[in-house]
Amino acid sequence: MVPTALVVGGVVGGVVWLLLAAGWSVTEAAARQGMIQTALAAGAGVGAVVTLMLAFRRQRHQEHAAHVTAFLAERVAEHNRHDAAERRVTDLYVKAAEQLGHDKAVVRLAGIYMLWNASVRTIPATGRPS
Repeated sequence: MVPTALVVGGVVGGVVWLLLAAGWSVTEAAARQGMIQTALAAGAGVGAVVTLMLAFRRQRHQEHAAHVTAFLAERVAEHNRHDAAERRVTDLYVKAAEQLGHDKAVVRLAGIYMLWNASVRTIPATGRPS
């Protein structure tokens, strides 16, 4: 902020010095003043266009970043759901295998039923494991 104020103050001071201390006649000073006003207006217009371009670019970048973030969050959630389903199936198979090694026949039979139930849940209608 301070360097901008110094630049603006320097430009204004230079313009005043050119108009007052250069020793020009009134008509020459008026012509120079018109040229300076036109140049400053053109500079302000260019500055406004640059500011608009930068604002547009920043807005577009932020919107793109928001879309990418939402897309990646959706993919992560999908992977997490898939991992949770795989974990449940793995836990079912582990529990069934533990039951198959049990001493009692009833528990082993329950283990066989659990394996069959887990396989029916994980094999779709195509007959292939998912």
